[in-house]
Amino acid sequence: MDVVLPKIKITDPGDGLKFSFTPREIWFEIGFGNGDSLAAWHRENPDVGFVGCEPFINGFSNLCKLIADDDLSNIRIWNEIAQPLIDAFPDQSIARVYLLNPDPWHKKRHAKRRFIQQDMLTQLSRILKPGGMLLMTTDHADLGEWMLEQATMHPDFTGTASTTAPDGWLTTRYEGKGAKAGRTQKYLVFTKT
Repeated sequence: MDVVLPKIKITDPGDGLKFSFTPREIWFEIGFGNGDSLAAWHRENPDVGFVGCEPFINGFSNLCKLIADDDLSNIRIWNEIAQPLIDAFPDQSIARVYLLNPDPWHKKRHAKRRFIQQDMLTQLSRILKPGGMLLMTTDHADLGEWMLEQATMHPDFTGTASTTAPDGWLTTRYEGKGAKAGRTQKYLVFTKT
């Protein structure tokens, strides 16, 4: 963390999209967990700028370990909650938003804490380019139905849900654990219309 984090850390939300080159497009992962997907995507797509956000120290410290020997020019991380970063992103600046296995807040009285709500979808629509993608996953059935309902109701998005991973999908460690435990992963792929 002493070596890698200072090179990739976003210290001011307004600087979240500053890279040392002009990326072909920018992908944003909200709550990157252990960082395994973010690390793999940034290696496979050196011409894409990656912004990841994760408030928990174990997550961003693991990501730093995973990418310590990589070219770090196309990856930035914000180690706090996503909202200030989303607020600072310019309109139509992001090509893809990933929300992989967010907290399900499974008690009914906690549903208002779920990340995907109509207001948040409006904010994500603002930062997504026309035709931009919102990719969400969960292995929690109730949350899957909630995210599908919320995204389908929003006028700016169209998409589908499936138990089959999209082409080229990188299975996360969390997904692998869920599959071994008999949980079914749901993939929700929505496009900004």
